[in-house]
Amino acid sequence: AQPAAAAADAAAPATRREPPPLISGSDDAGRSYASLETLWTEQARHHREYYAANERWWDEDGYGGGSDEEAMIGDGGSEEDIEHSLRLLDALKARRPALAFGSALDGGSGVGRVTKHVLLRRFE
Repeated sequence: AQPAAAAADAAAPATRREPPPLISGSDDAGRSYASLETLWTEQARHHREYYAANERWWDEDGYGGGSDEEAMIGDGGSEEDIEHSLRLLDALKARRPALAFGSALDGGSGVGRVTKHVLLRRFE
């Protein structure tokens, strides 16, 4: 017997995959791609190489052995960014006092410094 969740998944209709948007461009190495699908195909061909390179990088100490914010973002300007963001939110609130800072979403892919140092200080 299948668990209920597995049975529900098996009964779900197959979904049709939408084609990627029709865009072209180049990657950070200057290689041009006629479409997003072409880029994805090329990336898929090198999947194992990318993961092997990533593993070697971490084995060789990655961020110099550090795992703190400075090691990961490496710009040393984090405090200034945080202060600017806090001042921006404070100015916005001052101009619109009825504005409620109830929820926030950090859509970045960083180490969580915006959430930790800005959003948690200003949002409920």
